[in-house]
Amino acid sequence: MNTAAQKNDTRRFRKDQDILIYTGLGAIAFGGWAMIKNVLMLIMHYEKTLRSFGIDPTDTVTVYVTAGLVFFALVYALCFRIYIGRSAIREGRNKKQGAAYIPAAFLLILFGIISMFMDLCYYEEYFDDFMDGFSTILLDLTSLITLIELVISAVRVRRVKKASRLQKTESEGR
Repeated sequence: MNTAAQKNDTRRFRKDQDILIYTGLGAIAFGGWAMIKNVLMLIMHYEKTLRSFGIDPTDTVTVYVTAGLVFFALVYALCFRIYIGRSAIREGRNKKQGAAYIPAAFLLILFGIISMFMDLCYYEEYFDDFMDGFSTILLDLTSLITLIELVISAVRVRRVKKASRLQKTESEGR
């Protein structure tokens, strides 16, 4: 017997799955944005960035090693976001998926909050003009909201799946 409450639960479950797919795509897209933003910021503030790390811009070997390490870190961060996004998409499409991406997304949320806090604290040092800083913080905030929505939807989908499995085992045990 199918009640109105069960129909609403099914609708909510499907909606959470859709949200999981879209926020997974958003996590990947914002990962690309973060990569482009950080590369452009490093290029635009090349000497300032090197000096903030205590590196002499004329020491080419150190500059190349630092650039390689930074590039590796940026690619790793992009791959991390791609992992989270693809995992969310798989779960949204009802494919078997481990739960490791949920704490990974939560970790990314924490890093994002810390990063935004640092951007606000050192606003005048990081950004040349108001619009540069405002647009960066706005996009970072949007990325954070996307990740928060991803975690919420993932938890909801997992709860419904778990309840469904429990209900199925109870009915088989009778």
